[in-house]
Amino acid sequence: MNLRSSTALAAERDADHRAFVRAVLLCFLVVAMVYVVNSLSIATEFARNGDARPAYYSWVLEGTAISAMLVLIPSILWLGLRFPFERGRWRMALAVHLVGVLLYAVLQVALMSGFRALVWPPIFDRPFGYGDTLWGTFVYEFRKQAAAYLGYQLILS
Repeated sequence: MNLRSSTALAAERDADHRAFVRAVLLCFLVVAMVYVVNSLSIATEFARNGDARPAYYSWVLEGTAISAMLVLIPSILWLGLRFPFERGRWRMALAVHLVGVLLYAVLQVALMSGFRALVWPPIFDRPFGYGDTLWGTFVYEFRKQAAAYLGYQLILS
């Protein structure tokens, strides 16, 4: 390998790294915007329904979900870098990403639930409860997490 090709590889690696960092930052920005919109929307729904929960309830509720998402974004984007949808590789990428989205959803729901189990008692003086079966909760959350996963991959691409 000559000096020129070594320099070109280093420049390509640097460009890839910068692109990855930008994708992570953009995903964080989008997640922050979703946090604000969802928190305000939930608070609005509570007010419309006459629900007397504290004003910060929706921010804590969404904050635990968003915190779990932020922890997982770099890993999800790394998976997208390693398995891009390219000609000749799309079948493998599809299989990896189908497993990836399931794993992401499971981890996100587990982290979110763990965060809620930790913060709910000291903040609201009671444990957090979903009010649904484990399967019902997963299906409800999976829809949202699958859309987020796809969005992360689109930002990366």
